[in-house]
Amino acid sequence: MEKFEREKSPSTPEVILDLEQGYCKIAGNSFPGDPDHFYKPLLHWLDSVSGYFNAKVKLEFELEYFDGPSMGYLLRILQIFENVHKEGKNVTCQWVYAKGDDEIYDLGEKLSQILSLDIHLIEKEKNKASG
Repeated sequence: MEKFEREKSPSTPEVILDLEQGYCKIAGNSFPGDPDHFYKPLLHWLDSVSGYFNAKVKLEFELEYFDGPSMGYLLRILQIFENVHKEGKNVTCQWVYAKGDDEIYDLGEKLSQILSLDIHLIEKEKNKASG
């Protein structure tokens, strides 16, 4: 299995994990009613393929909102990729946050200090709500 994908919903993020391309994207909101049901298959897949990533891996996190249980799973995902990095792979992470979203920015900053990953904080303009 070279890909793991989940479509975005109002309470769950879009997830794209592509082993062949060395790409991981998690974007959107993350406050699933049953976080174990949403994240455990993803973690199981990552654990089973983590030794097979190419020499270069790109992570892209673009979270709008997440709850406490989701944060635990997101940290575990990052720790798996930290181990991939320690195995000699070039792992980079883009942590994208909306302009003015201090909470998401601060979390990215804290993660860059506690993990041995190359985390780039990238500010984007807020989406304009139509109405």
